Amino acid sequence: MTTMNRKIGICVSLMLLPWFASGCVSSEADVPKHQEQVTGPVVPSAEEGRKFAINEKLVTSVKETEIVYTRFLEYGPQYLMVRGVDAEGREKLIWLSGSSSTGIRVITETFTESLLAESKIRDLMKDQGEVEEMFLAPNDRVQGKDRNQPLWYVKFEDQQVAYLNPVTGEQLK
Repeated sequence: MTTMNRKIGICVSLMLLPWFASGCVSSEADVPKHQEQVTGPVVPSAEEGRKFAINEKLVTSVKETEIVYTRFLEYGPQYLMVRGVDAEGREKLIWLSGSSSTGIRVITETFTESLLAESKIRDLMKDQGEVEEMFLAPNDRVQGKDRNQPLWYVKFEDQQVAYLNPVTGEQLK
């Protein structure tokens, strides 16, 4: 072993010594704070989605944007939901995928007036337990005419989940 290799070995050992001394446990600081989506379509940024929705005349103004995922897979398939107002003053939800470089596309869109409100869905679900999380997102679990139609995704504190038709409140299998 050369002198240089020994010096490198000693340096590496000294750098790893605190880690070995702590029982080889990594701290929260060692874990990246930002997790990237690992499956599903690419999602446009909030700014890309806002510009796309306005430029394509899907809405005249944007109230908010939000990343929503399907099937309760936080790092799985995701979409950018854009909430805005159209030229006739109706509130509209649009789900987008893609990016400026790959091309943004509309997955589905709907007017909020045709959907049951979150409060109504919570009321329908109160007998099944405490709701931990709920959101509207495209239904990518099916094929055919119902593919990508919005669903209410509801997750309870006991980790049970429910999928509801957003118009009727009917619980789906």
